[in-house]
Parts: sequence; C-alpha cells; structure tokens
Amino acid sequence: MSFMTVRLAAPGVKLIQTPTLLPANIVKSQNIRWRGGLPEKIGGWTQFYAFTIAGITREMWAWADLDGVNHVAVGGTSGVTAITGNLQTVVTPLFNTVQVDQTAFAFVAGSSLVTVNAIGSNATTYESLSLQTPVSGGGIVLYPGNYDIVSVPSPDQFIIAIAPQIALTSGASFATATFATTATLATITVTLPNHGLAVGANFSVVLPTNVGGLTLSGFFQVLTIEAQPTGIAAAAYSTGSTFNLAAAPTAVIPPGTLLASPAGAIGTLLSIVGVAVTIREANPLHPVASAAVITFASGTFTIAAQVQAVTTDSQPYGNIPSGQIQFQQWVVLTQQPAAGGWGIGPWGGFVPSTDGATAWGQSPAPPPIVGQALAAVDWDLENWGSQLIIHPQDGGFFFWDPTSGIQSAQPIVPAPQAHGFFIAMPQQQIVAYGAAVQGIQDPMLVAWCDNGNYNTWTASAANQAGTYRLTRGSKIVGGIQGPLQALLWTDVGMWIMQYIGYPDVWGFFEIARGCGLIAKKAVCVVGQVVYWMSRDGFWMFAGSGVQRLPCDVWDVIFKNLTSNTDWQANIRAAANTGFDEFALYFPSHASAAGENDTQVKFNVVTGEWDYTILPSNQMVSEWIDTNIFGHPFSAMTDASGNSVIMQHEMSSNANQQAISWSLTTGYFQLSEAQDFVFVDYCIPDFKWKRWQQPQSVSAIIQLTFFVQDYPDDDLKPPVAIGPFFVTNETDALDIRCRGRYFSIQVAGNDLGSFMRLGGLKFRFAPDGRN
Repeated sequence: MSFMTVRLAAPGVKLIQTPTLLPANIVKSQNIRWRGGLPEKIGGWTQFYAFTIAGITREMWAWADLDGVNHVAVGGTSGVTAITGNLQTVVTPLFNTVQVDQTAFAFVAGSSLVTVNAIGSNATTYESLSLQTPVSGGGIVLYPGNYDIVSVPSPDQFIIAIAPQIALTSGASFATATFATTATLATITVTLPNHGLAVGANFSVVLPTNVGGLTLSGFFQVLTIEAQPTGIAAAAYSTGSTFNLAAAPTAVIPPGTLLASPAGAIGTLLSIVGVAVTIREANPLHPVASAAVITFASGTFTIAAQVQAVTTDSQPYGNIPSGQIQFQQWVVLTQQPAAGGWGIGPWGGFVPSTDGATAWGQSPAPPPIVGQALAAVDWDLENWGSQLIIHPQDGGFFFWDPTSGIQSAQPIVPAPQAHGFFIAMPQQQIVAYGAAVQGIQDPMLVAWCDNGNYNTWTASAANQAGTYRLTRGSKIVGGIQGPLQALLWTDVGMWIMQYIGYPDVWGFFEIARGCGLIAKKAVCVVGQVVYWMSRDGFWMFAGSGVQRLPCDVWDVIFKNLTSNTDWQANIRAAANTGFDEFALYFPSHASAAGENDTQVKFNVVTGEWDYTILPSNQMVSEWIDTNIFGHPFSAMTDASGNSVIMQHEMSSNANQQAISWSLTTGYFQLSEAQDFVFVDYCIPDFKWKRWQQPQSVSAIIQLTFFVQDYPDDDLKPPVAIGPFFVTNETDALDIRCRGRYFSIQVAGNDLGSFMRLGGLKFRFAPDGRN
C-alpha cells in the first residue's frame, strides 16, 4: 500500500464550485483564520470592563483627551455612555418637549434677543432650544431650527438669540402657521403672518400635520402669495406707515406697480428691501422727495399637495392644540452649586413653595433638572481633540468634554440634522451627509463646518463652511475620511470628496457606479485600502480605482442575508489590521431580531475567505480596530440584551471559555479511476501550540473522516469514521474505511489551545469497482 499527502488544493473556504470540483478545499469553517495560506484557530477575546453596558451597542469610539486620559464612548439602544477607567458617565443628550401659549415669546423692536416664558424650564446658558413650529411675531418669523439660550433671568424664563434676524416691532403675542384645505382640491392655503417667502421658495413642514384627510410633511413649494396689511389712506403717507397692497394677490411685486389704498389713492412702488417698501403717489405734481418708507405684512400663501384633499378643513401646524408653539429644550446637566451658606436663605430657613425647611439661614437646594434621554436607532461618535462629538442618526450634533465637569452632552446649535458624519482632513471639518435644510433632511446634501470651528456652518467669504448636493443616486448611505481623501457612497455609486480650498472648499467627483454601500457602517480601512459591501458584492479602493473583490463564499452572504432592510442597517465592517483581515458581521435569515449572527472574513494579503456562524452569546454588534488600548474591541450582546466590551487577540479562549472551531474539506479522491479505495492509516500534520510554548502544551484536535460513494448524495448520507482525538503525541490513526470520495472534518473545543493545519498523509490501496 502506498502513502499520499492530502494538501489543500487552494487556500480559503470555497463554496461556489460543486463538491467534486473542490478536492481537498475547505467548504465549511467556524472560528478559523488564514496565515501563510494555512488555516488556524482564530485568536480569542477577553472581557475588557468588569461591567456590562446597558442595551445593544451600535457604535464605539476610543480616544485620549489632552490630559492623556483614555476614554471609550459607547452608543446604543440605551443612549451614550463614556467610560473612563471603571467609571461610567451617561452623556446621552437630554431634552424636554415644551408647548407654550401665544404670549410666551416677547419681541423687542430692533433687537435680536427674544424672551421666552416657560414655567419650570430651569434653563442654563449651556442649553438651547430646537423650535419645531414656526413663530410669527415682532414683524418676522422664526422658522424651525436651533436657537442658543444666552441668558436666564429666572427659572421660568430664558432669552434666546435669533441673529441675524432682528425684530421689527415689540410685543408678547405671536401666531403660528395654519393650513386650510378645500375638498377635492390639492391646493392648500397657509396663513403665517410676516412669512417673508417668495413664489418658488420652499416651505418646510417639520412636524407632520393631518388636515383634510392629508398628511403634510417635508418641503412644499410656494405657488402664490397674498399680501395682507392693514392699510391707511394714501394721503396720510409717513415714514413707517402701512400701505394697503390692494393689488394683491401677487407673487413678486415689481417696481413700477400701481398700488391702490382703500381711499382710492394710487401709489407707485419704487423699491422693496426686505419688508420695507418705498412708494410715491402717481400724481405727477408730487415730487419724488415725497416718497415714504412703509412696511407691509404678507400673511397668506398657497402650496400644493400631491393628492386632492378629502374634506374642507383647517388645522394648526403640527396639529398642536390651540395653535400653540412647540419646542425641545436641550437640558445640560452641569455641576450644581451647593445649597448655599449661612445667611443666604430667609431667617429660620423655611422657604415657601419648597418641600420644607433648610438649615437656618440657608437657601434651598436647586430644583431637580428633568430631561428625557434622546433615543436613536444608531449613533456616530468621533473625537474633536478632547471633546467627543455625538450624533444620533438623522438627528442633530452634540459634544461632550470630559475635562469640563459637565455631565451630559451639549448641543452644537448651528449644526444641521443629518443622516451621518465624519471629520474630514486636513482642515478638521465636520462633514454631515444627508443634511437638513429648514429642518427637513435632504438625503443627497453634504454640509460642512468651517475649518476647526464646528460652530460655523453658514458659508461666507470669511470662512470655509458650505454645502454641495450630489447629483446621482437617491440618498447618501455613508462616508468616511479615508487615506488621503474623504469618500462618500450613495445607494448607486462612490464619490471622492477632495479638498481644493477657497472658494469652493471641496470638489466632488463620482468615480464608480454599481458599487453603492449597503449600510452606513459596512465600510472600513485596512492599511491604505478601503473595503466595503454593496448589495451584491464586495469592493475595494486603493487610490488607483474601484475594483470588485472576488468572493469564494458569496452564497453564504448574499443568499443568506436578511431581507429586512431595517435589519441590514446593523451590518458592521471590521478591520483587524494586525492580522490583515477585513470582516463583515451581518444578520442572516435565521436572525430572530436582526442582530449579527454571521461573520465573513477576508485576508487582504493572501486573499482567503472564511465564515463563522456566531452563537447567541457571541453576536457582534460593533467593532473598532486596534486603538489606544492596544488591541481591537468588539461589543457582544449577552443573554440579558446588554453589551459586553471584549478585547480581541489577547487570549486563546472566548472570554475564559473554550472556542469551538472547525473546518471541513470538500470531497477528494485518492484514485482518479473508477476503483474504490481502502484506507487504513492516517498520519496527522499540525502545528500544535504557539511558538515557545512548552513541549507539554498541545491542542486536542478531533478528526472525523467522511466516506461516500457519490458526491452530495442526499439519499445516502456519508459514513462518519471517528471522531479521533489526537495531540502532538499521536503518531498515526487506524481509520479503516472504504469508498470513492473522502472528506475530513478538523475540530477542537479545548481551553488555551492553538492549531494550524498542514498536510495529512493517508495509506491506501485500490479495492475494486463495487
């Protein structure tokens, strides 16, 4: 009888070919990796923190502040937590939703400050408000957006800055928009005094509004405008007077238009600057010098819905009761001052409207600050120096400074809402993609802040902030700062974002189509190469162009990926630079709740693929590559639905438990003729331990041999011989089996072990054709 060495025909797990075209190739794998073209057991992991993180982790970021203190931020289904040493600080943005009546906003003519009366607000100057309904008052309109709180006169009152706007009149009453429909018509009349819009402008409905059987949400183009001032007789012209534009409705009133007052006098429009109108009487006896600057109000305009209204109806903006104003007050938890000292409170210590007495002469403790934690389906985290930039997906921007003593995240007031962001180099700019305009997100809009200044987002000649709208695709799915350049992916292609300096700041170039990103975090960088997953394949970009990545385990991924597009957002790309690996964690059809139950991995140097079906206690929801702590981190979900932060490549075990690993070859023939073969002897060939481990250390490996007369015969399953338990002291195995096709499973489940497979030798002889 002769010996034959069975070596892997080609490294990597192969699943595309049929069984007999895969002689001695690996067709199944579990917790293995490739080194030098040979399969070995994967590295292990250990729990990094002794505690768990509430909820399922969706994002992690590790950084060091300017004092050299290391931090890890974790964002997930329970908010955002910053971990310093063994201290957890919940830094989730907090807010209160507030509705106020029509006397709450007080305007002062000529001022860009507005007083807001909100009982129990207990605001601070670290906070801001996000206006969710338009406010018409002071001769202007405050549209939905963010406004800084600049001073706090009392616990029930605060002052916001509305610059660059300035109130034209004083008063403490205001109105919000109302919508009116007529049955069977698609045209909707909007009443909003002093709206300042022109025909063709966009009017945004931030809060969905139900009216006339329709749901209004998003952008609507202004069709017509009607001016509605309270006019006076033309003979009584004086600077600041109001003139009745009886020629309305009209869209844009051009200079030279004849305007009639109720008294019948006619004036000619000379110019319009903002809401200031310069007119003169048509009577030629009156010189031009008699012209006066007057103001007028334009309060009604029309928009169109996509379908006709069902009923005739009228509803306030957002269906807020009684036309009230709604805003979110972003609450910031600061270091609270002490209750006070001797002589601060009233004599005897009793303070009316409090829960009781304080110490003699001492003031009461400050009122508790109550805020609702902001929830998000996903988070984006990066550091800006010491500060952590926090972004809830499709929300606004916040920051937290671990050196400030402030506990919760503070809003970045001028920043728009966006789908996602990254910090671009070389100028340190936050790049927000899927950015909002007037509170409504534009899925193809890119916006960026000024160089090194995230508080400036409005472009001017004095800064490098700006916006750009991509021109192909329906949405921007994701973006990163890659090697040398920033990259953006739409649902259909890839764009380069190249810094070109003032005035355009950034140049945008589509460099490939058909390779759009499947999920926002399905992209990573290994070395200088960018890898990502599209809806039907894998791609790489190395600076010279986009290339499709051949995939030998394509069926395991794209025929097994969940069809739930919401769950596909959980896909995570994972770079393990120290081992030259690019991995994808994704939810399969078998995933019960959309969590990542399957891993596929690619060695970027030698080109091998493998895959692993993850057990329920090892599903990875987030991964960060080698970082300031020295090794990669992952977030695994435990049985309670909380997250455990694991540090990888630190052990041979799965957090002190044995790693169950295995690989199975395809069917190979020891004789290419029609003869059956009798095999009686096998000599194993492995690396049994890590280098420099003592001779007594050895993996315990299980070898199982499968024998079959015909490949892939479901009616006659293969005969299993084994398993045989072998170590570095095992010389040979007496297996004694007969067949035409052979397959081998190599597996292990012992603590602290290592294995690398070489070539197995078999002794065999032909044994007839029947």
